[in-house]
Amino acid sequence: MQGPTARIIFQFKNYAQQMTVLLVKTLKQAVSDADEEVQREARARLTGILFMTGLFAGYEGLPLFWVIEGVMNAMFDDEEEPYDFVNSAKNNLADMFGSNAARILSKGAVSEVLGGDIANRVSMNGMWFRDS
Repeated sequence: MQGPTARIIFQFKNYAQQMTVLLVKTLKQAVSDADEEVQREARARLTGILFMTGLFAGYEGLPLFWVIEGVMNAMFDDEEEPYDFVNSAKNNLADMFGSNAARILSKGAVSEVLGGDIANRVSMNGMWFRDS
């Protein structure tokens, strides 16, 4: 799909397309039967991408976090007591490490240092579909 229709549909998703291709290609190289040097380089690249995403956007900004959130909510949701994975994770982290560490881990260290929430803008979790 490379015609004018695709250009109109995906004109604002170029970054998401490029990042998705980069992540998929890098993951494929990291686990493929390729040369060991290629695998090592791909693993280092993937680790760096995910680490920097975590640093800037926290664990909530990691790619496919919505999948983990959805699975956990579906598994533990109850009619009488709804389950919210994000709040549960933050509360558990706050109990273990304190509220500052929980905030840093969930939204990223850079957001905490700058005092603003940049995690929503740099998150790879909502590249294709954002919650409104």
